[in-house]
Amino acid sequence: MSRFVTLGETMGLIRSERIGHLGNNAPMVAGMGGAESNAAIALARLGNEVSWVGKVGDDDFGRLITRELRAENVQTFGLLGRGATGLMVKTTPLNGLQDVVYSRSLSAGSELSNCDISDDVIAAADVLHLTGITLALSDSARQAAFHAVEVARAAGVKVSFDVNYRAKMWSVDDAHRACSELAAQADIVFAGFDEVRLLLGDDVTIGPDEVASALPRIVDLGAQTPVVKEGTLGSWSLSGGTVVHVPAVVVPSVDTVGAGDGFAAGFLDALSRGAGIDEALELGARVGAFACLTPGDWEGYPTPEQLKLLDGGGDTVTR
Repeated sequence: MSRFVTLGETMGLIRSERIGHLGNNAPMVAGMGGAESNAAIALARLGNEVSWVGKVGDDDFGRLITRELRAENVQTFGLLGRGATGLMVKTTPLNGLQDVVYSRSLSAGSELSNCDISDDVIAAADVLHLTGITLALSDSARQAAFHAVEVARAAGVKVSFDVNYRAKMWSVDDAHRACSELAAQADIVFAGFDEVRLLLGDDVTIGPDEVASALPRIVDLGAQTPVVKEGTLGSWSLSGGTVVHVPAVVVPSVDTVGAGDGFAAGFLDALSRGAGIDEALELGARVGAFACLTPGDWEGYPTPEQLKLLDGGGDTVTR
């Protein structure tokens, strides 16, 4: 068992139950989601000790989030903010197409500050995991993230950073400055093709043929372990200076939101247990695939016993 701390905003979620536009009166269900809490749940289900640091409002969504995280064996810290819990609305207008709209301006999550960071909790962890979403939330949230990284590095705690760029939240220039600065202080950096361009400040296209040259450049920023993940194209990293590529696990996709967070959790879990880079990429791919099998951001993440279900064979009904 490893100890992880994640830090960021978790929001209330309203999602459509079936394919169709919200304007067509598609039925909706309530839930929750957020990149850092998604990863926290995935890590907890894999058998790790996990804490989440963030803020929610004193409202029904805030209480739902607190209850769900604790039910998933995730410890929660720094909970109540003055603002309301942020909200996202997720619809599936067409089969295979998802649309997500956020309402998070002045949300409780954006109030996160240095005062909410428990240095002792971070210093006692093995890994601190955070994403670029927290850097984009607000000035105070960005300062809190960098403070958490400073505490982690001083205590010898590994820092994991998923760029997770959200174009609707901030400009490319602001994102490049903040994300490249944090990546320089991280041990592990996760990025998709477009996010690699963001980190490196390049205007050139990044694709499968360019990954081999991009990975060492991420290392040059300061990261020890760069990971490029790009959905159905698979993932890449470096092992002893050699590029390792692992294909994606192909599944009948229902909802792809949360797959990247699941990938990061699987990779971190494997690495923390002493696995090699290739095994870590493979577990990341499997956990990410599970996320695609069910509606919702985190509900499909597997336990260790469930991981073998992707191998096929056996009865389709468990009795």
